Amino acid sequence: MSEQEGQPLSAAEAAAGAALIDALKRNAGLTIGIGIIMVLAGLGAVIAPAVAGLSLTIMVGFTLAIAGISQCVLAFKAGAFGRGLAMFLVGAIMAFAGFYMVSQPVSGLASLTI
Repeated sequence: MSEQEGQPLSAAEAAAGAALIDALKRNAGLTIGIGIIMVLAGLGAVIAPAVAGLSLTIMVGFTLAIAGISQCVLAFKAGAFGRGLAMFLVGAIMAFAGFYMVSQPVSGLASLTI
């Protein structure tokens, strides 16, 4: 139970709360630093949206390519031929779309925008 419900905290709850507060105090500087970096990155995206959009398109392209290749590899481990073939085809389409987005980021950005 908690103090809000009128019951005192148990020793385990109090220890967990103290450990959490201690961890927050130790990592406060890191948290503030990451927050400042995120604010600066957000301001950069507002100032130069084309650069932010193109970099996001390239990141999405790499993610699609890696996921597609992984799915193609996984398709060979599928038990049935039909299911494996479907997984392989979907993985190949994902990999193709990812490689296309990386090689043609402006077209990829247009497709993400639409």
